Amino acid sequence: MIKKLHLLWAFYKNLAFVLFVVNCVSWFLFFKIGLHSLTVILCFKVFSSGCMVSYINSYKKNEFYYYQNRGLSRLLLWKYTLCADLIFLVLLLLLTAQFS
Repeated sequence: MIKKLHLLWAFYKNLAFVLFVVNCVSWFLFFKIGLHSLTVILCFKVFSSGCMVSYINSYKKNEFYYYQNRGLSRLLLWKYTLCADLIFLVLLLLLTAQFS
């Protein structure tokens, strides 16, 4: 279990900067516009995540063999990465809505 978490962290850490920038842009839109921007934020998040998944799947496809040899499928890597990112964004927006 610890090894799988370590592998998931290694995969997530390669994408952390891009995910952080997308979350910051989403937070800024929510902070400036408010609750009315939630649809735009969701569309932006889905589009940027789709572009990122497409880019990583096509240009770094050989790196997935490392994770597959360790027992983590491509689908599992993306599922945990995108779920963790979505949870982070929801918490960020909830905290912003709470304190503004």
